[in-house]
Amino acid sequence: MSSDPRSWTAGIVGFALAVLVACWALQLAAGLLLDALPILGPVAGLVVVGWAGWRYVNRPRGW
Repeated sequence: MSSDPRSWTAGIVGFALAVLVACWALQLAAGLLLDALPILGPVAGLVVVGWAGWRYVNRPRGW
């Protein structure tokens, strides 16, 4: 690290701003996910049912 206090301070401020931006992005993503949950739940259920049906139809023939 250089001995210039200005660059040291700029590094700390830059890191703090990066943390703030990351927190804001996570908060935005969490809000969007909460808004999408009423649709994601049934869609996930349909995907699981479809996947299970596909596995059942294409199961290996045995006994």
